Amino acid sequence: MKKKIIYKYLTLVFRLILGGVFIYSGVIKMGQLDNFLWSVQSFELFPKFLEPIIIILVPFSEVALAIFFILGRHLRLAAFLLSGLILFFLIILSIKFFSSDPVACGCLDVSGKLEVVTWQYLVRDLLLLVLSVFVFKEACQKKRIKV
Repeated sequence: MKKKIIYKYLTLVFRLILGGVFIYSGVIKMGQLDNFLWSVQSFELFPKFLEPIIIILVPFSEVALAIFFILGRHLRLAAFLLSGLILFFLIILSIKFFSSDPVACGCLDVSGKLEVVTWQYLVRDLLLLVLSVFVFKEACQKKRIKV
């Protein structure tokens, strides 16, 4: 019983942390779509025709998923999709980490500053993924978590 209560509040804390991070990240990108486009282009991983789709889809998805995440609505789906988004970010950052090519990350800042991806970026995204998967696991055990 005590374990259930701890998991319930831990899940809420993780939802608020992740939701806050992704609302912030999405809003920053929405406000500077030109800089975010430049950031996406700096990775040199996507075909040109996908870049406009990415710069619209990613920030709006981040904000929408974060809102569902915080509110606990459609939590399994939101946690699953947010985990997928984080995994996507982790993969593209890993590619650039191992290639040592400087990029404008565009993660939580779209200032356009070129830098080499460090292991701290990977650890940060891995931790975000762990939090998201934890929430997904907890959401799968219940139809909807109410807090």
